[in-house]
Amino acid sequence: MNTLARETSAAQIEVAGGVDTHQDTHTAAVVDQAGRMLGHRTFPTTEAGYRQLLAWLGLAGSGHVESSG
Repeated sequence: MNTLARETSAAQIEVAGGVDTHQDTHTAAVVDQAGRMLGHRTFPTTEAGYRQLLAWLGLAGSGHVESSG
């Protein structure tokens, strides 16, 4: 299931994204500052999949990703 809630208010909210990495797929999730899930999606571990994941998180061309493992 691919979801991403859209904020209807003009106010900015802080969000955090996390990625659960696996050999064949990466699953990303985004939560707001209250811990509510705003969306989640699974991407293939291919070059195109990585680009899609970064774009979905809003990091295409900016921001950064770091791994804890």
